[in-house]
Amino acid sequence: GSTFFSASEQALQASINKKSVSERRSTHTMARTRVRSSWHDCRGTVLSHPYFIAILGMLMMTIGARRFVADVSYDAQLGSLAVEAVHIIFGQSMYDARYRLGLVVVWRMLSQGFIQSTAFIDAAIDDYDASKEDGRPRLLVKACQFFIWLGLLEYDGRSADNDGWSLRPVNYIVRLTLGSNWCIAVEHVLLLMINLVLSSATLWDLCYHVVLPHCFWGGYSIAIGYLLTGLVKSFAVVCFETAAISAQHALICTVARSNNVARLKGLMDGFVDSFSTAAQQFFTYDKPRFEAVEASMHEATAEQMKMNVDLVKVMRALDEPAYLCVETRLSITGVPSLKLMIKVTAADADFTGMRKVSKVGDYGFSQDVISSGMVLAIVAAHVYGLKGTLATPLPETMTLPRATTYVICAFVETDRFDRKLKVSTSLLGSIQVRMSLVSMSGDVLAVSYRPGEHHAIAALPENVLKLWEDDGVQVLDRPAFE
Repeated sequence: GSTFFSASEQALQASINKKSVSERRSTHTMARTRVRSSWHDCRGTVLSHPYFIAILGMLMMTIGARRFVADVSYDAQLGSLAVEAVHIIFGQSMYDARYRLGLVVVWRMLSQGFIQSTAFIDAAIDDYDASKEDGRPRLLVKACQFFIWLGLLEYDGRSADNDGWSLRPVNYIVRLTLGSNWCIAVEHVLLLMINLVLSSATLWDLCYHVVLPHCFWGGYSIAIGYLLTGLVKSFAVVCFETAAISAQHALICTVARSNNVARLKGLMDGFVDSFSTAAQQFFTYDKPRFEAVEASMHEATAEQMKMNVDLVKVMRALDEPAYLCVETRLSITGVPSLKLMIKVTAADADFTGMRKVSKVGDYGFSQDVISSGMVLAIVAAHVYGLKGTLATPLPETMTLPRATTYVICAFVETDRFDRKLKVSTSLLGSIQVRMSLVSMSGDVLAVSYRPGEHHAIAALPENVLKLWEDDGVQVLDRPAFE
């Protein structure tokens, strides 16, 4: 991911005045299959219905016929394809590109996920079309090239906004048999790829630096990994190693060319039944267990939010300075967690400087908020969590509005639903940090940590100040860090 775009490509991209999507789209008709407006393309599941399982299986069979080889195990090839997709689409370089193009909203900037996947795919098509016109590289071209290589998109001489060689015949069959509401799009395939990676510890390790549990839904995706066990094996065996399924698929394709719709519908019904039955030998979608994980994480998040708010209230009541001890969760292999001791006063919990002055979601804030100990903790933890060191310039994605938005999300008591959603994606309101407010004499005044069953992290020890002083943990040099 880190070398996906060369320095020259990124420099050239910055010098190009990018045409608007609407301007380029005015020259052709958008033809690629779109997801239903009611379908959430970040968290919508592609595993909960036999239709989706069978249709995606049909797509994998179509792709495999052209892209897979016979002398390598199919589960290895399918796993490799999924890892490649995750690296290309969810990697840090692509995240940076999405940020530069305005495809990442401020309160979700820590997440590398895809609440905005449709906008991203459209922008990738847009970049590809423009590069075809003027020959100049653009940030998202390689993502579109990957979609084209998989046959999900196709360039027709004017635009890549068309279903490709693998997706088009599958959706043609689906429209004739199950109805257009079940047609699949690039978004569905992206979700399948990430689920395939999450289902295997081996594949997940290969993507450790790419996908991190920095927000609620990232944490949820990782937490359900054990419920996805067997998914790769299921698709590999049923799609490529089960002769009866392959024969059914071949017959469906033949009948589809003859336009015998009545017979095709009967064959498709049989294929769905056969495919889902065979797939369940290795993987079964257990909806109640998935929902139980989500509910448990919501409860843990709510409990941590309460601890955050209580910690702020205690800090506001301080009569003398204290230490805010912050420890980040291990997120980079081989890099120890970050320990920060920030000397704070009651003023560090005063958020009155966060007044509306600009358009940052619902909030805009004045610059004086950067002196808040909470903001310093968030910025430091973010930089270290992504980079493994503080001896580096701040990432361009860590802006003051972003940091202050996280403070509002994580430490301000509110019943508003939109803010609760933003809370779920904030750093200190997520699963990455545990904190203790400790008096100068070493008494713990307030704590915050991640409770619950999933991604739990224990509170800092009662004698944290003594332990950290003996361990050589440095008090954050606030003027230098600011």
